[in-house]
Amino acid sequence: MRSSNTTEFEINATYANSTLKCCGENGEVITSSDANEACISIDVPVNDSFYSQFNVRCLNVVRSMTTLNKRCRLGPAEQFSAVTHFLDASFVYGSEQLLADSLRLRQGGLLKTQKTKDGRHFMPNSKEPTKDCDVESEDSVCYEAGDGRVNQHPGVAIIHTLFLREHNRIAGILQGLNSHWDDNRLYLEAKRIVIAIWQHITYIEWLPLVLGEYFVGDIHPVLSNVASMESEAALRPISVSYSSPPSCGKPERIR
Repeated sequence: MRSSNTTEFEINATYANSTLKCCGENGEVITSSDANEACISIDVPVNDSFYSQFNVRCLNVVRSMTTLNKRCRLGPAEQFSAVTHFLDASFVYGSEQLLADSLRLRQGGLLKTQKTKDGRHFMPNSKEPTKDCDVESEDSVCYEAGDGRVNQHPGVAIIHTLFLREHNRIAGILQGLNSHWDDNRLYLEAKRIVIAIWQHITYIEWLPLVLGEYFVGDIHPVLSNVASMESEAALRPISVSYSSPPSCGKPERIR
């Protein structure tokens, strides 16, 4: 299930205007004539069992940004994705250069980590935890990674941590074998190996478990684009089903 979640995040991230307000300042409903066309806010009944105690009558929901289809013709809208469609371990390295650079230690090809007292390495903590995560204290755990959704679920954070440690492990081995390599080459070579490992896990180990050997025997991926129906619809139930009893740990139960 964690591979399903990570694969889903790896190839798709809905892009929306996060600053757009579709509800009033006090949680009241905004009339359709005053609301932005991108708003699809949800009306909350006055007697709602939960939100009524907070006097909330509206849930802020914004449509994801859309574009034309790949042939640039009018038709059903296609959603933008804020990440690359390649299986390039962008959840570790980021999809934008600025983010990718901020995650690097700039020494020995390593990625930044935070080290615990017992010597374990985890992802660095966010510089703005209360902004990036649903926490109240600046001292709270809120990881910084190639994909901000790392903090949505502990299982996803585990996968991120695993591949972060693997990158640094490989970079250390490469440095021992090639002492003349500089930081940039060590980083890029370790990154290539980690991406290859991730692609092998996805195509050779995970996909056959989900679809069955018969359906993946002749797959030769050549197109980088990903359909919304695949990334938003097909992978989501796999992620949910594989983590719920009685299917948890039993991929044959979810086909």
